[in-house]
Amino acid sequence: MDEAAAAEFAELGVTVEPDEVDEEDVFEIWDINVGAFEVFRALDSQWHCIAVGGLSSAKIIRTGLDYPGVDIVMRNHGLPPEQFSLIQAMEMAALSAFAEADR
Repeated sequence: MDEAAAAEFAELGVTVEPDEVDEEDVFEIWDINVGAFEVFRALDSQWHCIAVGGLSSAKIIRTGLDYPGVDIVMRNHGLPPEQFSLIQAMEMAALSAFAEADR
């Protein structure tokens, strides 16, 4: 929470406890990767998905990003095409994490 929000809560007499942050949830992004990370975060609606299983046990599996959508988001964020490989690396890591979570 930023200082302005904390001050507004204080004016209302509301005490807000700081969030406990688990060290495992904290990560650092190098400056050179910030643009690619922001683009990747903006791609949350660009995943290709398939549904597997029956009606009572169906689940969604992500199969990869929609690359034409990736291109549009990259251009809108001003990310140069040379950084597409960074998006692909994050895509592969995310697919691996999704698969692990589904086990």
